[in-house]
Amino acid sequence: MWYLRRSFEAPENWQEPSNSDMEHKLREGRRIYRESKADLDLLDQNFTRQIQVLFSMLESLDNFRAKSIHLNIIMPTLPADASLWGIQRSFVSWRVHLLWQDSLPSVTCVRKLTIKRPHTTPAWGEECPSLRKIDTRVLLDLAKRFPNLVGLSCMLGGDEWHSNYRFGGYYDTLPDIYRFITHDWIRPRRDSRVDFGKAFSANALQPNLRHVHLDFLYPLQEVEDIDQRWGLPNLVAPSRHDLFSTSLRLLSYYLRTMNLRAIADATLFWPDDSSTAPAWPCLEAFHVVFHMAIPSGLWYFHEHPDVQGPLLATDISIRHTAGRSDYPPLADTVEDGVFHAESVDMKFHWNAFGL
Repeated sequence: MWYLRRSFEAPENWQEPSNSDMEHKLREGRRIYRESKADLDLLDQNFTRQIQVLFSMLESLDNFRAKSIHLNIIMPTLPADASLWGIQRSFVSWRVHLLWQDSLPSVTCVRKLTIKRPHTTPAWGEECPSLRKIDTRVLLDLAKRFPNLVGLSCMLGGDEWHSNYRFGGYYDTLPDIYRFITHDWIRPRRDSRVDFGKAFSANALQPNLRHVHLDFLYPLQEVEDIDQRWGLPNLVAPSRHDLFSTSLRLLSYYLRTMNLRAIADATLFWPDDSSTAPAWPCLEAFHVVFHMAIPSGLWYFHEHPDVQGPLLATDISIRHTAGRSDYPPLADTVEDGVFHAESVDMKFHWNAFGL
């Protein structure tokens, strides 16, 4: 069993922050709270270089006729010093992408692939790492490079729900600060689901793949323990059906076992306009755990009658469709500074988030 667990290394042209206070850096035009497009491109390149190094090692093992490797890849992190950066740096919605995936060599020794997020809970006052979400198509892009792959697993997604989390004693006093800082912006989240569907449509997975365990609600506790009065985004529109769910259904056709936890709609089982009966010629076991809402943002159940006001999940203004304005800013905003000042005044510490 092989593990890849590395934090991002600072690229050569990475601009390190000075030791001056945040107000001084803001006057200098330095970014305190947000990452620029250039920063994000460097992170994609850094992640891609690490994967390329990994494949070089695996290719060497192929030459020694190694067999049956279970490859575990831990999602990357980036150190975020609380004395230099704002809390927003630990709640980044931009996904990390794998570049030039078609240039990776084919490796025959890997029989099982797992991608999962790390568990990092620093003690009070310690450096708080920024967990970097990956574009979900990375799972498929890597799987396609392993022709003998039999099992595919992932444990991702729990960090998409921070803004809906019931935040203990802080919930009544800091809802706006908490939600603004921690929420997963709609468009990167939707783009990641669409990219997964496009990656699956572009090329079929390896024919030997038989067992899949995909947990997109991991850890489940972070997904369950949310305030259900708050509406959820529409991750499907303008499409009629969820491309992500459709891709998972297509994936299931040639599997023997499939374990799935996800936000999915009815197309996971069969398209509505199909005149043929559902058929899985190879499937022996199919276990699925649905989220309590569907990708369009609607709940499976009716809200409690005592819940009143604009926080109802059925409110269309809350369950808005992803648009251009739903991307995170690529520069510090006035709101970032205001919320930072309020959080400092109220002693809102990084580690209160329980990372």
